Amino acid sequence: MRVVTLNIRHGGPRDPDRAGRLIALLLGHRADLIVLTEFRGNATGERLAAALHASGYATAAPDSPPRTNAVLLASRPPLRAARSLDAALPEPWKLWRAETAALRVAGVHLPVLRGKIPYWDSVLAAARAPDAPCLFIGDFNTGRNDLDRDPAGMRFVGPESMDHMAEAGFTDLWRARHPRRREYSWFSTPRRNGFRLDHAFGNGRIAAAVRACRFDHRARLAGLTDHAALVLDLHGPAMQPAGP
Repeated sequence: MRVVTLNIRHGGPRDPDRAGRLIALLLGHRADLIVLTEFRGNATGERLAAALHASGYATAAPDSPPRTNAVLLASRPPLRAARSLDAALPEPWKLWRAETAALRVAGVHLPVLRGKIPYWDSVLAAARAPDAPCLFIGDFNTGRNDLDRDPAGMRFVGPESMDHMAEAGFTDLWRARHPRRREYSWFSTPRRNGFRLDHAFGNGRIAAAVRACRFDHRARLAGLTDHAALVLDLHGPAMQPAGP
């Protein structure tokens, strides 16, 4: 199973040519599951969802205001039980979960600065719940202050939440395979400071199934969005259908 997440920046390109190039890059991953952050439920989002449908994906996205950033899940295996991770949040569409036969997944797009704290609290509560998703993936707008940011860049708010995910039994899947590497998934435009904002956290079953976890910078370097895609390859007996 291949899982890809990408922040498409403010709902994705409105220009048809640029949108087509972004869709081609997404489809080129041949992913089983795609998690899009900064998806918007507007005309651009409808065209993007339609293109995914035409390529064999089922999609699930919240009924969010058209000018707000949300999460869309697109899956080749059927999706079920799609809902917010926490309906009580001010913007519940930023945390969107669903299930396939093989896994429970939560797509994540956290706000910036201190605005992310209540959303992190909801993620951590869900991670500790009996029916926790086995994979949390998306744009967390957070990282560690040692290796996940340019030393000249702004320090993260809430870096301790990364450790709290580990305490809840979830592995930072990219960092586990690249323990000392500096690789950034987003760059500040004015200063070109880099930050690793996009993450995948898996429980023990998922961590045991990881065969590769890498960033693909093509969409970012082409100016189609400002983030790199995170590509996660899972394989093995651990990826058999999940229990109830």
